[in-house]
Amino acid sequence: MAVTDIARGLTKGYLYTHLARDGARLWRRFGPDLDLDLDTDALLRRVGMSRYAPGKRLMGDLGFLFLGAAVGAVVALALAPKSGVELRADVRGRARELFEQARNGLQRVEEHEERHTNA
Repeated sequence: MAVTDIARGLTKGYLYTHLARDGARLWRRFGPDLDLDLDTDALLRRVGMSRYAPGKRLMGDLGFLFLGAAVGAVVALALAPKSGVELRADVRGRARELFEQARNGLQRVEEHEERHTNA
């Protein structure tokens, strides 16, 4: 059964490839004389699609990013419990405390290791 599926797939691929090539040849030969007015945008709208415009989407996404950043900054400033100077001082003090705790912990570990190494 698998062999027949593979053969069927290869046959379809071969036929579709040659059909597309022959269709392109016919279009190059007779297409300019047909005087068809194909509106690509109208055809795409009819099937519920549109042209791919990456630049347009990128600008929209960046606009939402900057709008969100601005709204976030305004909300953060409006809801801040302290002024900037006080907040920076608190953060600096807390960072020093954490650094001291880490240094003390490291010293205890080194002392513990030294005791077990010398014993």
